[in-house]
Amino acid sequence: NTPAVYYDFGSVPSVTTKALADINIDGNYTSSDEVEFLNYVFASEYAAEADINQDGRITSIDYELLLDLLLGNKTYEQMCAEAQKNA
Repeated sequence: NTPAVYYDFGSVPSVTTKALADINIDGNYTSSDEVEFLNYVFASEYAAEADINQDGRITSIDYELLLDLLLGNKTYEQMCAEAQKNA
């Protein structure tokens, strides 16, 4: 029985709203952002761009928000509004 892993990065720098979900900071929202997100998770590293709801943790909530944007289920503005609700 393996315990769940949860990373709390404490007090973290915030990013400008436009950088949220643009994990690789190339100005586009693509599958490359998903790959970078997962790299941060697996390396147990924090990146403010990956902490979409800006709660100091990179969690499955952030991942769901990113996927909704990448799959076209939500616009950028809708994703940001949802992120604020989940902060």
